Amino acid sequence: MNIQKHLLYILVLISYSNSNATSPYYWYKGEKIVLEQKSNKKYLTLNGISDSGRLKDLFPSFKILEFGKCDLSNGLHHEYKKQIFVEYYAIVASDSFGNLDSNDYIKYHTPFFEINKAEAGLSHLFYIKLKKIDDLNLLKNKCFEYKVEIVGQNQFMPEWYTLQVSKWSKGHALEMANVFYESNLFAAAEPDFLVNDQLHCVNDPVFIDQWNLKNTGLNGWTAGVDINICQAWGETAGNANVIVAILDEGVELNHPEIANYATISYDSETKTSPSTVYGSHATAAAGVVGAKRNNNNGLAGIAPDCKIMSVSNKLRGNPDSRKARADGINWAWQNGASVINNSWSSSVKYQIIDDAINLALSKGRNGLGTIVVFSTGNEDNNAISYPSNAISDIIAVGAASPCGQRKSKTPISCDGALWGSNYGEGLDVVAPGVLIPTTDRVGDPGYSNSDYINNWFGTSAAAPQVAGVVALMLSINPDLSQREVSRIIHKTAKKIGNYVYTSDANKPNGSWNEEVGYGMIDAYEAIRQSYCNLTEVNNQVVATDSSFSNCVIKLSNTSIETNNTFFNCVKEVEIIDNFNIKEGSYFEIKTQ
Repeated sequence: MNIQKHLLYILVLISYSNSNATSPYYWYKGEKIVLEQKSNKKYLTLNGISDSGRLKDLFPSFKILEFGKCDLSNGLHHEYKKQIFVEYYAIVASDSFGNLDSNDYIKYHTPFFEINKAEAGLSHLFYIKLKKIDDLNLLKNKCFEYKVEIVGQNQFMPEWYTLQVSKWSKGHALEMANVFYESNLFAAAEPDFLVNDQLHCVNDPVFIDQWNLKNTGLNGWTAGVDINICQAWGETAGNANVIVAILDEGVELNHPEIANYATISYDSETKTSPSTVYGSHATAAAGVVGAKRNNNNGLAGIAPDCKIMSVSNKLRGNPDSRKARADGINWAWQNGASVINNSWSSSVKYQIIDDAINLALSKGRNGLGTIVVFSTGNEDNNAISYPSNAISDIIAVGAASPCGQRKSKTPISCDGALWGSNYGEGLDVVAPGVLIPTTDRVGDPGYSNSDYINNWFGTSAAAPQVAGVVALMLSINPDLSQREVSRIIHKTAKKIGNYVYTSDANKPNGSWNEEVGYGMIDAYEAIRQSYCNLTEVNNQVVATDSSFSNCVIKLSNTSIETNNTFFNCVKEVEIIDNFNIKEGSYFEIKTQ
């Protein structure tokens, strides 16, 4: 059988199906705005459920991202004064939602959408503007026809009305808004999208200088060259069950800007707890990951709701120091670290360190693997430093400037820095690496007081940004394996600068460049992909009827030798490396 023709036929069928589907859209001042529908999150209004615990009991497969109450009894003029419009709602994530229409506890459900690269939910409300105030009967008749309810009239602009829908309506709020607008009876009809409006994103005063989190293009820099944290925080600021270990000189455990610490810490030099502070480096790394957010003080960490674990080491050439570093890695994963950040390197390689890293990668998180992050070094070498180059599953992190350049001595980069991030084979991604505001040891000279510095630089500053993003990913989906995390980090990285990214069979997760790897870490896109789990089908002959289901399915060295094989996925099926179909066999790809 001609495999290429068979696959082409499948792709044609999928393409034909997609081309006949109408893309979702809404109207804004006569302009049709096309949306992209998402499948892993929903907005629900609830019947008989007034707390999140009850919702979790009834729907244990749902991850509850938000639970709240929408109370419209105030702020609107109501035709019936005694009627109170209160709805309990939830935003949930799941790989499979089942049939919600037949569930008595769900009054209404809608998917999420993407609008201008921002994720937006759709509530149970939409808004109508009458052409004339006395057109209210037209609105009432339309509502009766489509089983939509008028909630009330805007007290400041009386031509505007708020309407709500339920599962008994003839469509969700987006569809109903379009129907009402396209009737040409009304001046406007707009759905109520749930989008986090972001200006400065947080109220921390130093945030305006944290270009690594939000680069607005000041100082002649390149807007958007950042880790895209504001949108990411719309999903999560972390989870206390996710622990980021900082294997370094010892974090100051009473720093006023770091709120969440693991219950235990460790000094790998003395093999005792708590950890010891040997220098300022670890506190700087900890601030990048876990500084308090929205506290009107200082700066914002990437994953402030996750916990920081301090594992101290002198990071000097003392006797037994390398074994001590290996001990620190082993202690961290054995004591619950989800991520281990290592902003250090060694000029000498040690198998004892490699073995400790391998144990963390394979046995941490109950076998899912602790994610190990290393900086690549600052020597401007075309070879990343050890241990970042020791094991392929390590996430090796280089540094980039505010203009999307690998930090380089020649030519001078846009911020005038005169140092270079190591690069080359084994580099995974880059993160911002110069002029990074972070926490300083109390009493050291600092940013605007003694608790901060504003110019931390190097791959040491870049690595904890990746560790922080990984912590956010695991906060969304703690079931991701270590390799799934790496795959997502690679596939979602931003292509920055004027670099040429090329495909390589040895780098299966996208195009790559030796100076910046897969690109700059993108927190929001990485989190979005983290809702999905991966099923890998490797080196397998499928000879009996089978069904493979997951968010993403990856096939390699796989042969289909049966008539009824189904690949059911929400997001994508990736076919690589020797995929064969025996003549007379059949398989089907089903995507949502």
